[in-house]
Amino acid sequence: MERLLMDQIVFRDNALRQLIERLKNKRDVKNSFDKVVDKTPALEICRVLRMNRDRHTQEVLCNALRKKKHPAAIPTLFSILKQTRSPKVRAAAIEALGDLRAISGGPYLIKLFKDARQPVYVRDTAALSLGLIGYHKAEVELINGLRSKIRTIRYCSAKALGFLKSVKALPELSKQLLRERNTSVKHALTEALCIIIKDRK
Repeated sequence: MERLLMDQIVFRDNALRQLIERLKNKRDVKNSFDKVVDKTPALEICRVLRMNRDRHTQEVLCNALRKKKHPAAIPTLFSILKQTRSPKVRAAAIEALGDLRAISGGPYLIKLFKDARQPVYVRDTAALSLGLIGYHKAEVELINGLRSKIRTIRYCSAKALGFLKSVKALPELSKQLLRERNTSVKHALTEALCIIIKDRK
């Protein structure tokens, strides 16, 4: 039994190593990746993620941990989020933390959302994750996001405020709905208003 367990660990480890080598070449390895991830515990993926410095591989492994949805992955994802210089890895880690409902990451996600130097897709993802994790201390910043000149910031801020069921946001959501010209943002504003009003009944 012990020997069988060791063989399984070695297999998974070798499979991950081979996969990482292929990922470096950015080949299409989706099928192989899914099979390996399904059989590999989240903590082993975390270990490989901490050891690896290839940005593309880190992005893929962050997405794998998002799929796993294992709370033990939160410290590793947060560490990668703080250390990485790659916006794509940053966005992947943020998305994973949102899906894992990692409320401990709230303050840092607000910081990223407010940082105009960050790529828009990083700020968008931070806004959505703030809503998903239920971080109500972000309400003021997200309400300010409704007035952004950037369409996707307005959209994601509205979605996040809907996730938060933010009563505080009702006046600004209503005002912005009257001003907004973009159809997708209007839909997000309307949806957020409906969610919040329904929750109050």
